[in-house]
Amino acid sequence: MKFSGDEKKLYASGGNDNWIAEYAVENKKLIFKDTIVLGKKWRYQREQRVVYHRPENKKNS
Repeated sequence: MKFSGDEKKLYASGGNDNWIAEYAVENKKLIFKDTIVLGKKWRYQREQRVVYHRPENKKNS
């Protein structure tokens, strides 16, 4: 998030949706005004992670 230089607007990241939300500051409240589209949304690809568990060898005492 970042305020404009005159602190009359707030800009917030839209994350992987690849846009920025613009809010106006009016009477100490944020009012949604617009979105700034930076490009296409990023596509999520689920990574398949495999965790191998190797039990420790235990010797009887």
